[in-house]
Amino acid sequence: MNLPNLLETPTDAEALPLLGAALRQDIDASCAGDATLRTLFDGTSHPAEDFHSVIGRTGAAGLLRYGVLHHAEAGELHSVFSFRLLDGLMILTDLPRPHRHVPDTYVDPLWEGAGLARLLDVPEGGRALDMGTGCGVLALTMARKAAEVYAVDVNPRALAIAQFNARLNGLTNISLQSSDLFSAVDGLKFDLIAFNSPTGEEFTPDNLQHAGEAILERFFKQVPNYLTDRGTVQISLCGKDWEHE
Repeated sequence: MNLPNLLETPTDAEALPLLGAALRQDIDASCAGDATLRTLFDGTSHPAEDFHSVIGRTGAAGLLRYGVLHHAEAGELHSVFSFRLLDGLMILTDLPRPHRHVPDTYVDPLWEGAGLARLLDVPEGGRALDMGTGCGVLALTMARKAAEVYAVDVNPRALAIAQFNARLNGLTNISLQSSDLFSAVDGLKFDLIAFNSPTGEEFTPDNLQHAGEAILERFFKQVPNYLTDRGTVQISLCGKDWEHE
């Protein structure tokens, strides 16, 4: 599966925020909302002019450069990623796919991320942790209020996409770490820990282990060690009645 071309160079670190600013300006000028972007960035081919009218020629050229858009038939472009607006944030993530046909590195295409982001109680100027960040939607939301945000995931593809999103939105107070739960942030304490846990039937679990209960057990045992005196945890989880399993 393709990944954005995230070159670790100062040029790209500077270029991505500029691209994000150009995209925002053209999206605002075209009065395009999230529904319009979802229609264009749906994995099918659309006339290049449709993209130019919404994200501008500069934006389209930039997304072509990073592999978000590809040339299709003559005069047409198609997206290999989903592109969304969330309260002014521009979020790139994987296109929706049937649950039974996704690889382990698949990055959740905002199934519930948008709703959860609006529920976050982020302390102004505090330190926050986004556990299992995925495409980074919660971390980016936190970074608008928190002074320092740590975003962790075991999926390197998720971390690359989250990094792309952070740079695209010009957010520099997010530290992305490869981590099995708290392993990469040992010794740190947080005012807010958010965890959109890997539980629920969206993963079509066929037993308790696959449903994520083992991860939750580890998380709840460890989380008190990583909270400040007034720290809070916000966790999203799905339950299933296993009585007859």
